[in-house]
Amino acid sequence: MSQLILMIAKIDDLDNPDTLTEVWRHALPMVDLKDVTPPHYLDGLESTVTEVGWEAMRNLLVEQWRLTDELLVKRFRQEQASATRGDGYDALKVASRVGVVHLPRQVCYRPGVDQHTLPGNAGLPEHEGQVTTRGLQEWVCLLPQSLPFGSAERLLGWMAHDADVMSETQSRRWVSRHGQIIRTAEQAEVKALEERANLEGLNAQSRVVRRRGPSSWTKQSKRL
Repeated sequence: MSQLILMIAKIDDLDNPDTLTEVWRHALPMVDLKDVTPPHYLDGLESTVTEVGWEAMRNLLVEQWRLTDELLVKRFRQEQASATRGDGYDALKVASRVGVVHLPRQVCYRPGVDQHTLPGNAGLPEHEGQVTTRGLQEWVCLLPQSLPFGSAERLLGWMAHDADVMSETQSRRWVSRHGQIIRTAEQAEVKALEERANLEGLNAQSRVVRRRGPSSWTKQSKRL
């Protein structure tokens, strides 16, 4: 009897593409005719395949990051000849559109200055603690425009296939933060207009804006 297995494998030597290192696998359930009931089987199969697919995407995200971190560490050690590895890994929690993942970051130690460094941070946005991807931030800020925060939280969990991807409190914080960014951008635009020697050409621009209608960020700023 046959069975399907979804696998993620790595090629360690591009000159030998047939030699693979397995990094993750998931076996789908074997087909049992006793479980095949016409009204429900296809729906159950869809659910199973979907969950396996999302698990695969999370693992792909982690493994691709792992390769990135290795290269960043290699570059750092070339630039800092005294740097050594030996303090293991420091995992970073990341909330993303595929759910919560934990990215491993190698720790390097520089004996000369008695300092630990995470070279992988060179591939990450500035952060303190958890990182939230831009894609998830967009979801977080769009949904509350039409839904209460509690409903938006549940919908985010459903969309990311991870009920814990974003709490209601975190959603409120992100909406507030993006609102501040929008207001800062608006203030900068106003300041730039005030500093102009004349307003020539602005009437034509305003007509274009009126024809196009308000942009999404304008709608969001009014709501916030």
